[in-house]
This record gives sequence, structure tokens and C-alpha cells, in this order.
Amino acid sequence: MLAGLGAGLLAGLGAGLLAGLGAGLLAGCSDEAERLPPARPGDTLFEHLHQARIEHYPESNLDGDVDAVARAAVAKGDAGTLALLTPVLEDWIPGRTLGDFNTPQGVLALFEGDASLRLWRAKPGIRPAAGTPDPVPLRDGRIVEPWIPVSGDPFPGELLHWLGEESTLRGISKDAPADLRLLYETEVRSEFGSLERPLFEGVAPDPETLTRRARLLTMSRRALLLPAPAALSVPLGPLQAERLELAVGALDQSWSSVTLADDRRVVQRGRGRTDGMSFVVEVDDGTGFVEAWRAELPATDAGVRWIED
Repeated sequence: MLAGLGAGLLAGLGAGLLAGLGAGLLAGCSDEAERLPPARPGDTLFEHLHQARIEHYPESNLDGDVDAVARAAVAKGDAGTLALLTPVLEDWIPGRTLGDFNTPQGVLALFEGDASLRLWRAKPGIRPAAGTPDPVPLRDGRIVEPWIPVSGDPFPGELLHWLGEESTLRGISKDAPADLRLLYETEVRSEFGSLERPLFEGVAPDPETLTRRARLLTMSRRALLLPAPAALSVPLGPLQAERLELAVGALDQSWSSVTLADDRRVVQRGRGRTDGMSFVVEVDDGTGFVEAWRAELPATDAGVRWIED
């Protein structure tokens, strides 16, 4: 069985990926396995998912406050959205200065005549729900109020603007905007749909619906994604092979609830909360399950690398 503490991925029987607490292989020893066609050398886990079974799948892996917010959004049906806070925006792309554009003096005057102010862009990779307001920039839990150049108010040193057609936050300032996050509304299913399936379906999902591409750092694989703790069994027919190859990993993804300066509670994504995972494969040898393989994935490797054997 494949065991884990956290959230992980399994690729196996040749190449693949599994995450969870407990995945068992019944390889040609049980009555059930004897009735199955032989497993062929080179087969992957994915060729046998139609006969796999979810033995355990947690109702939710979300913290209590986040779980309550998610369930309230799900209760609204298709209209359910979630107020989500991004991590601090760090990957700002510098552009040209106002002086590079030969900005007219009348326009420069709005920016106190500072031609060294630079254009900046950040692409946070978010998907606001259709029909919801534009994302709002926050700093220290407070909304950064927009500055309107023709308002007559002095330039505060920073101008921010969300460009929806490019999903880009643009800024004008001397240095890259610092300590900024975006608050936006997203569809609750798009945020939790692949990881918290019982929230939407009420029951554990079919194993064949759990495959996806999973990227850890620079390597992407087709994977079977399970929350942990979870348990999966894969009955196999007679297995004529000397080696079972596995690749396992863990997604470093979590959510927490935070309170803004105006006392609103919103959800934010985070990383670095896992304490590591254990993966175990057990095989039914005809007398019971015996441990055939084990791997330990430390917290420092979550979201970074695959363990292959």
C-alpha cells in the first residue's frame, strides 16, 4: 500500500505517480487477482485504473475555517465564489521609464515631473470568476486606494492598474511595488475541485477521474492525485516481472484563513506547511499484505522533486 502524510502523487507500474495514505497491490495471489488478465511487463498504473478501488478518501483536508468558507460557497451552486488572497507579488517585470516615452510635460507634471518613474508588470496567474469585480491590491491587509491622475491629489509614489484582458497588474513607480497582494473572487470549484472532490460530489471519486499532469519544479508527469491520508488498492492479474518501478511526490499546496484590516475573513494560498510524507507499497502474497517498498519524502522535498525507484 502507498502511504502518506500530506498530499502526494503516484506514478507507477512502470512509470506514473501516486499520493496518499495506503495503496495496495493484489498481484495474482488473491482469488480476485486470479480471475484478472495477466499484467504485462511495461504496463503502467493507468492501464489498470478501471479495476482500482478507493479504500479511504478523507471528507476534507482543509482547515476548519477554510472548510467552512468553501462549503458555504459550494452551497450557492454555480454562483459560488471564494474570496482569495494571492501570495505577495514578487516577479515584477521592469519596463521603460516615463522619460523613455518622451512623456509630455503636462502629463509628467501629474507625476511631480519625475521622468525616472518606471513601468512595471506582474502576472500572478489568477483566474477571477466571470462577472466579478477586478482584483484589488492590498498591502498589510488594507486596500491600496487607487490614485486618479486628474483628481488633483498629489502623486503618492505609486499608480496601480489591473488590466483584465492581459490578466496583468501594471504599476508606475520608481522601484518595483513591494508587499503587494491581490484579493479577487474565484470559482470555488476551480480552486478546490481537483483536490477536495467530496465537497462537490459527496462521495469518494472514481480512480480513473483522478489523473492529471503534475509538475514538481521542472519535471512534469502524468499522475494519479490523492489527498492524504487516502488508500487505493489495485488488483492485478498474474504479474510476470522482476521489477516494479514507482515515482512518488508531494504537492506543496495549502490554504489558510486570514482576517483583513476591515475584519473580513478571506482565504489565502500558501506553501511550506507539510511535515513530509511516507509512501508504502504493500503486496498481497496469498497469506496477507506484506510491505514491499517504502520511501520517505522530507518536507524540504515537497513540491520540488520526485522519488523514483
